[in-house]
Amino acid sequence: MSGPDAGLEKVLDAARDGGVRAVRLAVPYLSHHPAMAGADDEWYETIRAFPQRPLEIAVHSPVRGRAYRDDDDLHRALADCIVKPVRLPEALRRVDAAGATVFAEAGPGDALCQCARLTLPGARVLVPLRDLRRRPGGGPADRPGSRRQRGPRPGHRPVRSDHRTLRPDGSPRR
Repeated sequence: MSGPDAGLEKVLDAARDGGVRAVRLAVPYLSHHPAMAGADDEWYETIRAFPQRPLEIAVHSPVRGRAYRDDDDLHRALADCIVKPVRLPEALRRVDAAGATVFAEAGPGDALCQCARLTLPGARVLVPLRDLRRRPGGGPADRPGSRRQRGPRPGHRPVRSDHRTLRPDGSPRR
């Protein structure tokens, strides 16, 4: 569920009173909520210039309740994520049953992986950006104990990253 704080607190209280385990996820912005109507269409107009290509791996949608298919309008599907409800526990169970072994979160928080831990006890989760703090000039902070201060792990080589963005036609932009 998503929505204003007061309404969410009532739902959490009712769930607890009914013996249902309920946890509030720390998401710093309104998402998956009809109050965002209009933003979905704006996002759709922005991203639809990017070409849709055939899918190479299964991508499961907690909004659509299934894996995306090549005949889906993926631009609309992504835009729908702004205003439509998400059913993450069900999606996590489906992906787990399909053989997923690790759940990784690409954003700066850990709300989705927290849900994976609660839904799939013993799930292996990765949240690589969770503790990454930024300096004013950008880049990881040199905080005590950080990987940057300790150096690379024994037996691991540093990975060179080639950061690129894509033009609407799909070609790289540097």
